[in-house]
Amino acid sequence: MTISVKGKGLHVDSITVTSSKQRNGEAFRIYRHAGSAATQSNVTKWKTAKFVNAGMTKFSMASWKVNRNFPHGTWLCASSKKSSGNPCIKVHR
Repeated sequence: MTISVKGKGLHVDSITVTSSKQRNGEAFRIYRHAGSAATQSNVTKWKTAKFVNAGMTKFSMASWKVNRNFPHGTWLCASSKKSSGNPCIKVHR
């Protein structure tokens, strides 16, 4: 599973999450990580992934238009209902 963020500086325009597997019922969400599970806050709701074919490569993908600013050092993480791992990305100047 991977996460990618588009934006400039502390402003996040969009977030995309991909998984190398195509599973029925796969869904992703983005949350703001602040150290422990008790301090997590959702940035997006669960979104069902779409299956994408790019040549010989097949994967699942979900995208959100976030269009908001985050404080310097904020960790944005992705979670999945079926894929393992929780990749994160740090928002910085």
